[in-house]
Amino acid sequence: MERIGLMMKKTLGPGNVSWKWILLAAGMLFAAFPAPAGAGEEEGGGGTCYACHLENAEDADSPASSFADDIHYRRRLGCSGCHGGDSTSDDPDEAMSEEAGFIGAPDREDIPALCGKCHSNLEYMRGFNPSARTDQMEEYFTSVHGKRLVSGDTNVATCADCHDVHKIRPVDEPKSSVYPLNIPSTCGKCHRNETLMSSYGIPSDQVKHYTQSVHGKALLEKHDLSAPTCNDCHGNHGATPPGVESVAYVCGMCHATENELFQSGPKGKIFRDRKMPGCVSCHTHHEISHPTEKMISFDENDTEGLCLKCHSPNDEKPRKTAIAMRALLDTLTATYAAAEAKVLDAEQRGMEVSGAHYMLKDATQKIFQSRTYLHTFNADEMKPHALEGTEISKKVLALGEKAIHDYYYRRRGFAISTLILSLLAVTLYLKIRSLD
Repeated sequence: MERIGLMMKKTLGPGNVSWKWILLAAGMLFAAFPAPAGAGEEEGGGGTCYACHLENAEDADSPASSFADDIHYRRRLGCSGCHGGDSTSDDPDEAMSEEAGFIGAPDREDIPALCGKCHSNLEYMRGFNPSARTDQMEEYFTSVHGKRLVSGDTNVATCADCHDVHKIRPVDEPKSSVYPLNIPSTCGKCHRNETLMSSYGIPSDQVKHYTQSVHGKALLEKHDLSAPTCNDCHGNHGATPPGVESVAYVCGMCHATENELFQSGPKGKIFRDRKMPGCVSCHTHHEISHPTEKMISFDENDTEGLCLKCHSPNDEKPRKTAIAMRALLDTLTATYAAAEAKVLDAEQRGMEVSGAHYMLKDATQKIFQSRTYLHTFNADEMKPHALEGTEISKKVLALGEKAIHDYYYRRRGFAISTLILSLLAVTLYLKIRSLD
C-alpha cells in the first residue's frame, strides 16, 4: 500500500495530473484492498467487535453507540466490513490480527477505495438496492477533492467527512448528514473553517451568504426541498466549482427559460465572447437575493440598480432599453397591486369575487413571464407580456371596484328598505290603535 501511495503521489503530483493516471491510480488502490470481511455476512449487526466496544463505550457519541443508527448496521454489515479482522472471535488478539486482515482505522487517503470496494461493485450493491449508483468513487477522483487527495493533500473531504463514519444514514432520512436541509452544515464543516480555507485562498463565508439568500431561506426556513443547496450547483461526489463559462448552464438546470432567453439574446453572445459569467454578474452566487424591478436602473443614486456595474450613464441604447423595461414592469406591478388590494377589500366585505381571484392568477403569470423575458434585454420582446398583464390587472381592478360599488348600493338599498318597512309597521300600528 505504501508503495502504491508513493507511486500515486509521484505520478499525480501538482502539475502532473491527467485523467488516465488518476483512474489508473484509483484502480490500483482499489485492487489493493481485500474484500471486506464483513461485507455480505450476517454478523448480528457487528459481531463480537460491536458487543465489546459497546460494553466499553464511554458516551452516546462513541463509535459503538453511534453505530446502531448506521445503515450498515441495519443491513447487518458489521465492523469487520471496513476494519477487517475476525468478528466471530472472542479473542481480541486473534480478532485483530494481521492474519485475520485487520487494518484498524484506515488512513484518510485510503478511505475512497475502502468505501468503493463495496460501493463500486454493481453486482454486490444490487443486492441491497437495484437502482444504487456505483460510480461514486470514479466520480470522486475527478473532483477537486479527489485530485488533491491523490496528490497528497489529506485535508480535503473524503467519504467519511460528508457521510459521517459510524452513523451513516440513507440520503432521504432527515437526520442524514447529506439530507438536503443538512447539506449547508455538512459542507460548512470545512468551508466555514477560516484557517483551513485560507490555505487554499478560498473565502470562508459562503455558507453564511447562502443562508441569507433566497435559496437558503427557501430551504432552511420554508423547508422547500426543491430549493438548490451546495451540491445542486457544485455537484457532490464530483464536486467542482463551476467555471466562468458554465455558471449560466448550472443555473439553467432550474431556470431553463431564463437561461435560454439570455443565451440566445445579445447579452449572451457578449458575455460568451468576453468570457464573463452570466447569471452571477447580476444575481451574484451564494448570496442571491430575491430579484425586483429596482435592479433595472441607470440612476447613479439608486443603490439597488445594477446596470451601472457594467454600463456608463451615457450609454444611450442600453439606458433607453432599461428605462422602457422598468416602466413596463413598474406599471404592471403597480396595477396588479391596486387590483389585488381592491379585490381583497371587496372579499372582506362579503362580496363574491372568485372570478376576480382567478383573473389575478393570470395576471401573476404575466408578471412572471415579463420578468423572465427581461433576460432577453429587449423591451419589444417583453412588452406584449407586460401589457397583457396590465390589461388583466385593470379588468380585475374594475371588477373589484364594481363589487365595492355593489356593496354600498346594497347597503343603501337595505337601509331604505328597512326605513320603509319601519314606516309601514308604525303606520299599521297606528291604524290598529285607531280602530280600537
